[in-house]
Amino acid sequence: MNLIFIQKSGVDLYSILYTSETSRGILKFYRPVRLDYGVLIENMTLGSSLSLISEISWYVKRYMTEVLLELSPDLFCSHAFSTDIYTRNSKLKETWDYAKIIGIKNGEVLDELWISPHSSIEDYPKFCEAMDSVLEVWCSENEWKAAENDGLIAVPDEMKASDADSPDTEISDAESEENDSEGNYSKENVSEDGGSSDTDHPDTKSPDTELSNTKLSDSELSDTDSKKI
Repeated sequence: MNLIFIQKSGVDLYSILYTSETSRGILKFYRPVRLDYGVLIENMTLGSSLSLISEISWYVKRYMTEVLLELSPDLFCSHAFSTDIYTRNSKLKETWDYAKIIGIKNGEVLDELWISPHSSIEDYPKFCEAMDSVLEVWCSENEWKAAENDGLIAVPDEMKASDADSPDTEISDAESEENDSEGNYSKENVSEDGGSSDTDHPDTKSPDTELSNTKLSDSELSDTDSKKI
């Protein structure tokens, strides 16, 4: 197990820890290794790592942005999650739903991304392409929930692409075609002069038809009267 101290921007953490008499005395039984982005202490146990973090807490607050524990190769845990494991509030499993990825560029933490459950570094290629190195860090449930409440959880790149191809456009097109179809159907059932066709309403007679029938009846009556004379 390794303990990793990630330094703040513009800080040479390795030099500071060896320059200070207090920190040098605390670290005299360890062998810190300089990293581009901080300091690594090898061959630690979980209990001794948490104890050392507590001892140099002043330096952690002043000079560091993050403290990680590498429980196994490429399996990094936050300080809070490591504490939960040590106190048995959480159990270390093969998979874990709560995580973030830390992007390191030019020897400092450039950005961090809280990732969705069941996702991993491979699901965020655009983030990784911009970094020199990326660490996937398992976090405590409370840490992840706090990030969720702040709206910081990022969806995988593939899901962003699928959201861009929203089905709303297809639905809109379908509705447009349906409306056009209904409009054409209505036009077919409307006569050229804008009135309803007689064939559609056989029981309905136009005023002209009724007037014509009336005139015809008057003519017939006239013929009848002449015959009587």
